[in-house]
Amino acid sequence: MGDSIAAAVGATADAPGWMVLPGDLPLIRPDTLRTIAEALADCTVVMPVYQGELGHPVGFSAACLSSLLALTGEQGAARVVRAQAQQGRVRQVEVDDEGTVTDIDTVQDLERAAQLLAARG
Repeated sequence: MGDSIAAAVGATADAPGWMVLPGDLPLIRPDTLRTIAEALADCTVVMPVYQGELGHPVGFSAACLSSLLALTGEQGAARVVRAQAQQGRVRQVEVDDEGTVTDIDTVQDLERAAQLLAARG
C-alpha cells in the first residue's frame, strides 16, 4: 500500500492534493469525494467520519508531498496522518455516507454492499 501511494503521488507530484481511496470501498458517493476535496482547501489532512467511525477516502494536501513520497511497504499513510495529527493539522468531517466505512472483503460483505446499493435506488 505504501509503495502504491508513493508511486501515485510521484506520478502526480504537481497536484494540489490527493485522496487515498482503497478499491475495496466502492460505494463511496461522489458528493463525499467533493466534500473531502473542498475541505482540503483549509487543512492538511481530511478524514471522513460516518456515525463515529473513521473512513475513506483520506485527503492529503500538497503539504504532505514529501511524506507521501517516502511511504514504502505494506503500511498505508497512517503514519502521515499521525504525524499531521500531532501538529493539529487533521480535520475530521462528518459525512452521511455509509460507503466510507463499507469494505468489501468477503462474500457476505459483497451481499451487504449489494443491498445498500439497491436501497439507494
